[in-house]
Amino acid sequence: DKADVSLITLTSRTFDGAISDGNVWLIEFYAPWCSHCTSFLPTYIEIAEEFHKSDKRIKVAKINGSEEKALASRFDVYGFPTFYVIVGWSVYSFEGQRTKQNLIKF
Repeated sequence: DKADVSLITLTSRTFDGAISDGNVWLIEFYAPWCSHCTSFLPTYIEIAEEFHKSDKRIKVAKINGSEEKALASRFDVYGFPTFYVIVGWSVYSFEGQRTKQNLIKF
């Protein structure tokens, strides 16, 4: 499945090792019960596939915030979905309207 290759699932066990790889990471904290997350998933997969094809240095990941409470707490996630871009150890919070265009520009 292409989505499995391009959209990476991170957990508290894999997170620090993954983001220390020198790449830029676009990360979504989601919850399975969140209707906004569920309806946005196909678009998020498209974004992941686009970056996977065009720029291998940009990784797209998702974290189940309702299961990974320690990670969600570490990033002050209070609602779902919440998006961040991580470059090295710098973290940027996405505050705009959740569209494919806006997330790709971000």
